[in-house]
Amino acid sequence: DVVAQQLAVLEQRRFGWSGEAWPGQRVAVAFEEEPAAQDAAAPALPRRWTVRIATTLPTLGRIESTLTLDGAALDAAIAADVPAALDALLGARAAFDAALAGAGVRLTRLALDRHDA
Repeated sequence: DVVAQQLAVLEQRRFGWSGEAWPGQRVAVAFEEEPAAQDAAAPALPRRWTVRIATTLPTLGRIESTLTLDGAALDAAIAADVPAALDALLGARAAFDAALAGAGVRLTRLALDRHDA
């Protein structure tokens, strides 16, 4: 029942999906909202969301990303099998920063790692 699933997502503050993004291309995505501290005297804190994405691409190999958005600050950790994938990500860093800035988001950390063989 779709309504029950939607209510469960709202209550649990998390959602996951795994399937084909396009034919033959598997991807897994999980979203999770971390609850804000409940202090009646303090101003409302921005929501903190974490998104995990895992896929294997034909030329870039397995890539796993964890993105945490805390208000307007983004922390990104990306791991890949193929060194060329990490090189491509580093080469696109300026464009990534500019796109985030255009959306009003500041990149606080970008960690690029290679998966252990």
